This record gives sequence, structure tokens and C-alpha cells, in this order.
Amino acid sequence: KTAPAYTSGDVVIDVMIAAAVMTAVMTEEASTGPAQGEGTIAQIALIAQKCQVKAIASLEMLDDSAVNLVGLYSQLAGEALGTTEDDQFWSTGNGTPPNVSSKVDGTAYLEQTTLTLSFWDVVEMYRLVNQVYRDNAAWYVASDVLGMLTRVVDANSGRMFYNGLGDSVGFIGDDNGAVGLLLRKPVYEVPLLAGGIIFGDMQRG
Repeated sequence: KTAPAYTSGDVVIDVMIAAAVMTAVMTEEASTGPAQGEGTIAQIALIAQKCQVKAIASLEMLDDSAVNLVGLYSQLAGEALGTTEDDQFWSTGNGTPPNVSSKVDGTAYLEQTTLTLSFWDVVEMYRLVNQVYRDNAAWYVASDVLGMLTRVVDANSGRMFYNGLGDSVGFIGDDNGAVGLLLRKPVYEVPLLAGGIIFGDMQRG
């Protein structure tokens, strides 16, 4: 099957996401359950924006045969675009052009900002995300939170964050960039604002 192409002249398009909700009820045989109307369909605004890199090369640089200028600039531009994209998605995007849409409060993930982090804070974040979204969930943390996680212990001095260092046994880094495991879910270091920590299934958010 193929999906039909859709073209819009608008710069803002509302896109449905997977975090939709319907409710089931138990009823007697041959009876009709209560109508609930349309399911709740979550959506986000997809805003058309442009990100670019502009570089000016001097004549000396162009004349320098030892430098592969196109390759060098392409690499640097790609790295710059990737960094800006990450920053826009995780922290600086606020929905006001030319910035991209800000993160929305979804049902598939939970975000908190904190300067202190306890064992039960982490457990509570895990619990508050609906069970249906936990299978593919992960932790996304700012650099300072990653440092906090290495110091979080339970009442018996047991660690809940495993990064393969010291006595944190049981984690081997994977190819997807995870830096450890927390409550058996992968942990990713991302450019959130200081104190930021997110748990959930961002693909369904």
C-alpha cells in the first residue's frame, strides 16, 4: 500500500501522534456499552522552518591545495546543523519562528526539572508514565542530571544507575548512544536545560 501525497500551503500543519486514548468497559452479553464518541487523538504542530550554515572562504584558503575545502566545510556544516537541531528539540525550541515547535506535554512521557534527585524521585517518574508507554521508554537527561544519577543510592547503598564503571556492573554500552541503564531502561545524555530529565516513549509522545 502507498500513502497519498499531501501538499499544504500553510507553514503550520497539525500532525497526529500515537498518544491516542480510548476507554474499554465491561458489559453484559447482548447489551450495548456506553458511547464515548471519538477517541482522543493527540497532535503536535509541525512548523516549516529553515536551518542553515553560511561560510565564507578566503582566497588563501581556496588556493591552499593541501586543504579539501569542500569536504572540510561539509563536515563542519553537518556537525553545526546537527548540534542546532538537537538544541532546538531538547531546549531552545519555543514555537516562535524561526525556532521549531517546543516540546509538548504528552501522555507518553514525563518531564521534570530539578536540582536535587533522590531514589524515590526517579521511581515516581517511572511509575507516573502510563504502563502502555514503558516498553519502549527511555531516560533523556541533561549533563548535570547524569552526574546526579551516579550518586543516587537506595537505603542499602545499592545503585540504580548502571554505566559499566566501578561497581555499576551489568551494563555494556550499545550502538545507539546510551550511556547507561536506569530501572532497566536506557539512559541518553541530551542537551536539555540544566536539571532536565525526561522519561517515556518519545516516539509516541
